[in-house]
Amino acid sequence: MKNTKMIFAAALTAFALLMAGCGKAETSEMHMDLSDEKSAVITLDKSSKDVTATSGTFVVDDGEQLLVEPALEGDSKIQVSFIASPDEGIDQVPDIDGASVMDLDVDGTDTFYCSIDPGSYMLKVTVLNESTGTVTISAEAMETDEYMLFEKVSSAEEAAKGAGLDKFVLPMDAETDLGKVADVRDWMNFRYLSDFAQADFPMAAADLVVRKGPSSIDNGDVSGDYMEYAYEWTQDVNGTEAKCWGNKEGAAMKTIWTKGDYCYSITARGAGGEDDFGLSANDVAVWVNGVE
Repeated sequence: MKNTKMIFAAALTAFALLMAGCGKAETSEMHMDLSDEKSAVITLDKSSKDVTATSGTFVVDDGEQLLVEPALEGDSKIQVSFIASPDEGIDQVPDIDGASVMDLDVDGTDTFYCSIDPGSYMLKVTVLNESTGTVTISAEAMETDEYMLFEKVSSAEEAAKGAGLDKFVLPMDAETDLGKVADVRDWMNFRYLSDFAQADFPMAAADLVVRKGPSSIDNGDVSGDYMEYAYEWTQDVNGTEAKCWGNKEGAAMKTIWTKGDYCYSITARGAGGEDDFGLSANDVAVWVNGVE
């Protein structure tokens, strides 16, 4: 399993368009088959950087998630953008010039899952590096567990063991702007998946999720967070670069960082649903310094 981070689509130098409602799009270097609206198979043969193909319609129903299965060679890398239909409903044809709801960078051969709101989407594929291979994207029924495939355990130690990690340590004695971490010990939940450990818990009026995984995962982003944010910045924490995102400058809703062979993330959401809540620079430093 892997996770990916969102980037904005770059300028395109080549373009191939298939009108929405049809099932296939292709150039001399890329072919996309989306015949049943639930599965897209993208085939690339030495596809040049910036070559683009667009096809629709891809439908995600309530209770479904995306399964992404790449089989790409070498340094191959593509971006798959999901362009939503208008607000009128799932049966409306997406606008090719519309803003993307989610952009996935896909490389390598590791299968992964991700969430997206139900709706009707047009897929736009952009080649980021010369690429050969296939990528299959399917809409599948979501696991009944809200954390999908993650297994629940009773401690950080068990999460580390289940994930196959050396350890998973939280800064329990740390004082943060949201309070002392140890004060929420009884409310912490721990989960794991192969290579991933997770802790989720409330602090003050916020819900936090901390993850640890191998640093080889898509440039160190194990957050599973595909939201678009108004701001992006970096913060130096004792020589470690923390990459932060949020809807208010200086309030980090998503933070990722890498230390040695492992990468880490923390996402923060206001319990009241505020879209501009986030961690202060001080709290970002606490987590970057304290999670191992």
